[in-house]
Amino acid sequence: MLSKYESGQTGEPYYPHVANFRWTEPNSELYERRGKVLALGQSLRVLYAMAYGDTLWNYPLSRTLGLWTFPDTIKYPHQRRSYGKYWYCPLLEMKDTAKFEAKYPLPENRYNYMLKVPIELGTAKKMQQLMQQDLTAYFGYHVTVEKRMMPCWYVKASPETKAKLKSKVPDGKYKMYEDEESNGYFKMPK
Repeated sequence: MLSKYESGQTGEPYYPHVANFRWTEPNSELYERRGKVLALGQSLRVLYAMAYGDTLWNYPLSRTLGLWTFPDTIKYPHQRRSYGKYWYCPLLEMKDTAKFEAKYPLPENRYNYMLKVPIELGTAKKMQQLMQQDLTAYFGYHVTVEKRMMPCWYVKASPETKAKLKSKVPDGKYKMYEDEESNGYFKMPK
C-alpha cells in the first residue's frame, strides 16, 4: 500500500532499513514486525534506500550506555551494523530530483508505505524484492546498485594510541586484534 502523507499522521517508529525481525521471540513486542515494512511520512529517497540498501542498520555501532562494551552480535544479530559498507543515501543521477526531496514537517513529497507478508515469507530479501517491484510500478524509475569509490575518513592510530585503546582488563570479554593491513577490530577470544 502506498499513499500520500498528510500532516499530522502518526504511527509506528521509523526504521530506515528493511529488517526481517526473524530473531524475535513470539512474546516479544517486536514479533509483530515480522513480515512487515512500514514507513510513515518518508521521502522517495528514503523509500528507495530501504528497498535497495542494506538490510542492516546503516549507522555507527553504539556502545551499551555506561558499560563501554560492544554488543554480542551472535547472540543479538539485530544489533549488527553495516556502517561504512553502504552509502548513507541513494545517489540520484537525474536532472530534476525535486520529487525525492522532502522538507519535514511539510507533507509535500512524503509518502506512507506498508508491505505485509505472511511471517514465514518475511525475510528481508523477499520484502525488499516486493518493495522494489512496488516502487517500479508506482514511480517507474530505473535503479541499479553499484560498487563505487566514495569519500571517507580514514583514521590511522600511532602505536602509542593503539596501546591506549586496548582493554586494561586482561580478562575482558572482547579483545582488540589487527589484520594484515593494521585495521583494528574487536572479537571475543577463542
